Amino acid sequence: MEDGGPIFLYDAPDKIPHGWPGCGECILSIARLNDTSDKYLKTFTRDEQGGNPVQILNQTKPVDFPSTIWKNGDHWNFIGQGSRFTTKDKSFRSWTRVDDAFPGGHENGGQWWIPVPNQVGGAPPPAGSPNYMVNCGGGTTYRIGNYFPENESFVWDGTSVANLEHGQAGWWGAQGGAANNNRMMLIGWVSDFHGDAGPGINFLTRLTILREANWDVKTQSLVSNPVPELLGLRSGSLASEKVTLPTAATPHVVAQTGGGAAASSDTVLTFSGFSTSAPLTTVYACVLGNGTVGSGVGIQVQVVPGPNGTHTANIAAGACPVPHTAAALEALSAAQPIQLFDEAEVTVRVLADRSVADWFVQGGRWAATSAWPGSTPRQPADSSIIVWSSAPRVTAQVDVYGMGCGWLNPAYTENPTL
Repeated sequence: MEDGGPIFLYDAPDKIPHGWPGCGECILSIARLNDTSDKYLKTFTRDEQGGNPVQILNQTKPVDFPSTIWKNGDHWNFIGQGSRFTTKDKSFRSWTRVDDAFPGGHENGGQWWIPVPNQVGGAPPPAGSPNYMVNCGGGTTYRIGNYFPENESFVWDGTSVANLEHGQAGWWGAQGGAANNNRMMLIGWVSDFHGDAGPGINFLTRLTILREANWDVKTQSLVSNPVPELLGLRSGSLASEKVTLPTAATPHVVAQTGGGAAASSDTVLTFSGFSTSAPLTTVYACVLGNGTVGSGVGIQVQVVPGPNGTHTANIAAGACPVPHTAAALEALSAAQPIQLFDEAEVTVRVLADRSVADWFVQGGRWAATSAWPGSTPRQPADSSIIVWSSAPRVTAQVDVYGMGCGWLNPAYTENPTL
């Protein structure tokens, strides 16, 4: 920042004088980088000078979870809970609420203001694509539109919304733009986990896989996938086979995935041979189980034929599904479908890590996290992967890789890699 180094705005407890009574974390304070030569930005200290907490004019309700600060001409802005705030004060101690109807909605989970990210592979979005997104729900739901700096407006078409999580994870954080090397990444907390995560690890929450969101030209929306660097954690092939899928009565157990071998794994499933007419075809996959239907966590993908050779898919993930039950059918009927267009194959990638599975369908058009569903921990040997189908003649190519650890030591390196 122009006044001498990076800063950030953060939520301050309401115990600070002039906090919003009964609100919790609803006022903002400033913290500044201790050492402006520290390129790792390790230590920040709260600005104790006047105006901290920050002073906001026209403040009619509490503000929390601010966006990044961006500069436009002679002033700076940030977004918080559906409003834009602006200042010309280079100390950032005084702001004015200038817009109480910014098209992001008022939501309690946060407000992220992010440029539309590049496509998978790094190419920028094509000319004419939207240029900005604003979070409107929990860090995973974004309204996509165009920001016009000349008049500080954000124009949303009223329909373009990307939902990057359909599972059990909540409390997501996301970041993008130049401060993040022009990549948009997000991570969430799996709040529905019960039991120990492993020996000596007795917390009740787990982080999801670190994801990267990209602009997808075909769907004119976002896709969400594991960051590509995670491919470097694959420790070797556990299994690779092509199988004609049986029914649920005799699910196919993928060889070499039991006995704990696939407790931490990266699996790619490619399904083909779907019926182009009724009855609908549903394929199933479960991980972290004992090799039987109903054990572990799983996914079901129902392919729905459409006109002119186009298809959609209804998807649900959670406890390993037992097909044809009322609950399973209800989950699929309530799912938001994704477009398959005229594609003949459906790909499902799942990264399993002992008590959590992250699912990605059709290149990230649909993504979800499943937490361990039981009240007791998973048994160490329960790591089998099983697949089956509701209809005959469906095939699956199954490729399973073991996964190593992604923690780096030391944490700060000149050129961090996985």
